[in-house]
Amino acid sequence: MKCTYGGICGGCPLIETEYSEQKNLKLKHFHEHWKVRELPDLPHVNFVMVAESGLRDRADLTWHIDKGKKRLGLYDKDRNEILDLESCPQMSEALAGWHKEVRNIKFPVELGSLRLRVGPTGLKGIWLDFSNVNVKELFDEQQTLLQLLDMGVVEVGQRRKRLFYDGERLRLTDPKGEHWFQTFVGAELRPVPLECSIADFTQPSMKANRMMMGELGNMLRGQNLGRLFEFGSGIGNFTLPLAELSESVDVFERDKYSLIHLKNNLKTAKLTSKVNINAGDYQRIKNKPAPDFTKADSVFADPPRSGLKEFLTSMKDQSKRPRHFIYVSCFAESFCEDSKTLYDLGYKIKKINMIDQFPQSHHYELMAHFVHE
Repeated sequence: MKCTYGGICGGCPLIETEYSEQKNLKLKHFHEHWKVRELPDLPHVNFVMVAESGLRDRADLTWHIDKGKKRLGLYDKDRNEILDLESCPQMSEALAGWHKEVRNIKFPVELGSLRLRVGPTGLKGIWLDFSNVNVKELFDEQQTLLQLLDMGVVEVGQRRKRLFYDGERLRLTDPKGEHWFQTFVGAELRPVPLECSIADFTQPSMKANRMMMGELGNMLRGQNLGRLFEFGSGIGNFTLPLAELSESVDVFERDKYSLIHLKNNLKTAKLTSKVNINAGDYQRIKNKPAPDFTKADSVFADPPRSGLKEFLTSMKDQSKRPRHFIYVSCFAESFCEDSKTLYDLGYKIKKINMIDQFPQSHHYELMAHFVHE
């Protein structure tokens, strides 16, 4: 695959490696982590290819002025400097067009992180994750922020404040959800819009997400999932499809912003009555009831890179355990560590997919169906 920055950009370290070899490297990496933990032999790992490029609908970039030179891009492979990326083949067509527009902006700050995002309807947005000092500089200068507001939706800072102009001055208001992403529901993979902020976590690609939901349906459709516990729901990307595959869903989520959007997304999809929400940090259970797994028939987990941690603690002391445990992860190390715990609890992998939604990199997504024997 050809790229102007091939071999030097840290975003695609495998871009000069044949795609068939990339597949082999990823499968080898996963099997090595599995074997280190002395787990039983795996069933066949189904490698799911989405596309070799053009997937990303959001991009996290760095702005840097170094010795007078303005750069917007990613670190080089040795993490010595920011490469000024004029284009990137990993971006979807819509994101590439938005990136090209933003490159015309010259931010009057030395260093900052930003996220570009395009929604399924073509809505364009930018999140400025700049320091408070730099945000003040932007407000004092004004012109850059006014220019961005004419181009798309603007969010500012860790609190994801929405920027607007009241006719006299620039102001920040509370976060406001827009349809920045979509999930896919049912056997026909019906697209359903998902509200969130630009800064919220989503899968990086709507095209890859559609394939992921297809694989989820193939894995679980026809199974008796009954009452399902979901750990790490976020804005509801998996919650909505799971609500149609099961009798009911009990959500366990800690991020307050995601929970606000989740409630709105459930209301839009008319699934509020099927989903019960539990707010709290269930990776580190303190001063709250632990999940009562005796009431669950199935569990679905999509945790952060750190894995499940204390989420399964109460299951160790409960004699009745859910029949099905579905685990999605983009981090092999914590996935394998948690798999060891699940095997100790009597679970065994029935089917496992490796979904390659991060082509040209060492990353991949795992989706495994464990069954309690």
